[in-house]
Amino acid sequence: MVFAGWIGQPILAQASPDSHPRKWEFSVLAGAGFLSDRTFGPAETGSGSSLVSLGYDAGYSLGFGVIENLGERFGAEMRYGIGSLPLGAGNLTPETPAPERAHYVHGIVYSLLVYPQGWKRGRFVPYAVAGIGASLFQPSDDPESLAQSVSLKNRWKLAGEMGAGVKLHLDRPWGLRFEVRDRITGVPDYGLPRTASPEEGAGLALPASGRLHHWQFHVGLSYNFAP
Repeated sequence: MVFAGWIGQPILAQASPDSHPRKWEFSVLAGAGFLSDRTFGPAETGSGSSLVSLGYDAGYSLGFGVIENLGERFGAEMRYGIGSLPLGAGNLTPETPAPERAHYVHGIVYSLLVYPQGWKRGRFVPYAVAGIGASLFQPSDDPESLAQSVSLKNRWKLAGEMGAGVKLHLDRPWGLRFEVRDRITGVPDYGLPRTASPEEGAGLALPASGRLHHWQFHVGLSYNFAP
């Protein structure tokens, strides 16, 4: 009993509410991401034009954020993230397979965090998150440009984000985060027209419509501080 009580004292001390009174938190996160809608199309095109089909591969996801914990059950986070989602294109010509090029998705999101049990209570702190922001879809500057000198442009899209996670308080001021998020945007057109004919540029069309779900799975290291 004496041994058990001696072991329990530091554990209880770490889990006490007073162990983590610092309301500011900086996090660095890493993981993987993918877009659930991997291809899109078709739509009507002009006579003799080609319908472009785009798809994304899964890739890495990185980010960092700053949280201000507001009261006991709420927090606000500003986060920037970047994900590598290689881009493939098909139907450029009947003989050309779908080439792949580097493609990045940048995201800036302001979110509200909700802590059902309070952010100071215990070592494990679950939370839900919802926010709004924007995503930048950025194809690489490959001069070959999808094997037909097709220039794809960067495109911004409004974004809504939701997810859930859990914080693990370590020895003050450090902690870990585990979370999953879904960032929802429109489909970027990359500067290609919805319909086209051979007389209009390259004669390619991309019927960009609907929604993309950018799923992100992260593990993060956090540092709690008071300014």
